[in-house]
Amino acid sequence: MLLGARRAGGAWRPIEAAPDGRGGVRARSDALGLELHAEPQRLRFRDPRTGLWLPDHDDTSHALDQTRRERDDTRHALDDTRHALDDTRRERDAEAAARRDAEARAAAAEAEVAALRARLNDRNGGTGS
Repeated sequence: MLLGARRAGGAWRPIEAAPDGRGGVRARSDALGLELHAEPQRLRFRDPRTGLWLPDHDDTSHALDQTRRERDDTRHALDDTRHALDDTRRERDAEAAARRDAEARAAAAEAEVAALRARLNDRNGGTGS
């Protein structure tokens, strides 16, 4: 049951309420510019200009739960991305270290070849080989 009153001319007059066709009762609040719908276990407000329902506690609670789930999913995705980025950085660093090691071995080999050529050249009397 939905009961209400509004002040008119110094007296309180009842607000008319009617069945809403969905098992509830509907009334209009001129002060709020909204329709009030009394449903079993729930009071809802609807903007008659737009036809949209204003969110109530249940709507807000469900939206908050959904937002929290999406936030948690986003955090998990971000963690996965961070782990993948860390793995990529480790692979890049390992490849760079392997490249530096290979370059150092190549430089050492080139120096050894140059030293051996110099020794060979000295043995052959400086004539070159």
